[in-house]
Amino acid sequence: MAVHDRTIRSRLITSFVITVSVMCILLMYVMFSVSSIMSSVADSYRSNVALDEYSSVLLRTETSLETYMNVRSFESIDNYYTYRSKLDLLTTELHQKPSSDAVLFLEYKIMRMVHSFLGYADRALSARRANNSGIADQQYFLAEQTYSYLSAAVNELNALYFKRNIVNYTAKKVIFTHARQSCILLLLIVVCLAFLWIVRQVTTITRPLVEISKVANELAERNFDIPLFAVEARDEVGTICRAFNRMIVSIREYISTILTKAEEEKELREREIHMTTLYKDAQLKALQSQINPHFLFNTLNTGMQLAMMEGADRTSYFIEQTADFFRYNIQHQNRESTLGEEIALVDNYIYVMKVRFSNKFTFHKIVDSLNLSVPVPGMILQPLVEDCIRHGLSEAEKSGIITLHVYDAPDGSGGIWIDISDNGSGFPANIRKYIIEEPDLPVDDTEWPEKIKIPDIAESGKTSSGNGIGLRNVISRLRMFYKSREIFDIRDNTDISTGGTGTIFTIRIPHV
Repeated sequence: MAVHDRTIRSRLITSFVITVSVMCILLMYVMFSVSSIMSSVADSYRSNVALDEYSSVLLRTETSLETYMNVRSFESIDNYYTYRSKLDLLTTELHQKPSSDAVLFLEYKIMRMVHSFLGYADRALSARRANNSGIADQQYFLAEQTYSYLSAAVNELNALYFKRNIVNYTAKKVIFTHARQSCILLLLIVVCLAFLWIVRQVTTITRPLVEISKVANELAERNFDIPLFAVEARDEVGTICRAFNRMIVSIREYISTILTKAEEEKELREREIHMTTLYKDAQLKALQSQINPHFLFNTLNTGMQLAMMEGADRTSYFIEQTADFFRYNIQHQNRESTLGEEIALVDNYIYVMKVRFSNKFTFHKIVDSLNLSVPVPGMILQPLVEDCIRHGLSEAEKSGIITLHVYDAPDGSGGIWIDISDNGSGFPANIRKYIIEEPDLPVDDTEWPEKIKIPDIAESGKTSSGNGIGLRNVISRLRMFYKSREIFDIRDNTDISTGGTGTIFTIRIPHV
């Protein structure tokens, strides 16, 4: 694989590994050289240390002999034989044959004197233990005399060891100085080579990046007539250069496409003028279609005035209530209202229904809250009351009871709760579960699952109010207005006083 075909990451890692490896090898060489030299220096003085130990054992052997010869204690004779064994063992490490070398010859001489000293000492101990004082004193005298010669010889050997070690140390010091200089020189060479290698790698990597930067500046100045990169490298920089080439070609093609589409846009603008004309015509027709509700209000007002002129006060009031109901319906369907206005609309609607159905249902209104100015979505109470009336009148053998109860929230949160109940046939459990648990309630009940569609409820959802506002619409608008799914609930009405097991719709308006 060529160098330029390798990735920048691999090249940087290779440079790092090579540099670190060379530095580690150099460091290990320096540490090995220093360790070898220090070990040699330590070996030079090991003979003096060993001779000091030998001299110490020799002294303790002589002291133990002297103590026994004077006081004849068991401890002293036990110490004598202990140190004598150590002295014999250490003596075997001395040179055992005559030699022309002064140091080796002196070691051989000390070995012979140690054997003589131990011989005199053993005979002196034996004579002392046999109570033969004459022989004991004679042998002890010879042992002490030999010990004095032996001590002088050991001191002389120690001096010879020291002189020889000084010569060795001086030679090792010269070698250490040369090694240190060589290591410093080698370290400088390695550092210079590593620096040159890193500079070469960085230059190889950054040179194409500089070219890319220049091209990027040209593109920022909207100069697209620039030559493409001629790169063969397969690393990340080469990939970027080829991507820049593709981008430049794409920009050129895009500009050509824009010029081509300019003519097409001219044709589209002409079509847009034509569509604008059609749109204005549609707006005109939409404005004309709004005349119908106003015509209805004007017609009802004319009927009310005619009834007043004829003295039909009840008919006049009925027409007035009906006109107010439709006006509020149109004006507040998609606008914000207040709770007081919604309750007034319910009163208006109940009056109309009373005229229509006579005494087929009873309406109770209980308002236990003074905060009726709280904002609410328009048209949220009347559709629920209408649904209750339909269920209250669904069974002809009993009179329907509709109750509207407005009261402060019992949890002390400062909100207002509204209960609208009936004593009708109840609310199907499957539809209640679907309405309460479904995250996004479809506004159109034709989109509800087939398994929860029940004819009377579905039909009620479609025709419960003349303007298409049903239970599904009320729940959806309440949830969107207050941004809460806990705003609405449906429960069974188990109050015995109502004479049935109907339904209670509960609206929980939060504190605002």
